[in-house]
Amino acid sequence: MLLCGVGFEEEAVLTADGSLRLRLRRDLSVTALGPSYFRPDGSLRLRHGLASLRCITMRYMTDSTQSVPRSFRLSATTCSLLDDLAESSNESRNSLVERMLAEALRMEHHPLIRFRLGSSDKREPMLVGTRLAVRHVVKQVRDADGGVDEVAEIMEIPTSSVRAAMSYYGDFQAEIDAEIMWATKIEAQERARWEREQAVLA
Repeated sequence: MLLCGVGFEEEAVLTADGSLRLRLRRDLSVTALGPSYFRPDGSLRLRHGLASLRCITMRYMTDSTQSVPRSFRLSATTCSLLDDLAESSNESRNSLVERMLAEALRMEHHPLIRFRLGSSDKREPMLVGTRLAVRHVVKQVRDADGGVDEVAEIMEIPTSSVRAAMSYYGDFQAEIDAEIMWATKIEAQERARWEREQAVLA
């Protein structure tokens, strides 16, 4: 089952083997296999016999790079689990696969990192066994001028956890920097709101 696209809408041709081949701009093509239907949000599950469909660009976190077409075959069990999860969540099937695959690959390279919903209702990389997001550790290391041991003592976590967070940061620096900037902005807004409330109550 194909679960990626490049963001262009073109015609799809039903081929002799029962698969659907998209004819895309920039001389790109992609094959999509398996049963499906159009979802209310415009995402799709492929169904034999469709004459045309919409190719959807998928993003992950703050990644703004163009999606790369790939073709995959998934087992019936995996497809069923994916369908159930898509039905019970607000994510399309395509978005779920993109997110879950991206997270799994990142956790494979960074075993002390897991992904959970953060304060912004977005999934964030977190340290295993803690409630600390990677951005929290990175910011603390910056404030400590790179003192890993000092940060581990302050945050009461193992030095290995601090190093794990910094290792993840090294691979995805732009994403974490954007998260830190966003959190700093929100904190400033909350502080200003509190100060206004105190001024009124004074």
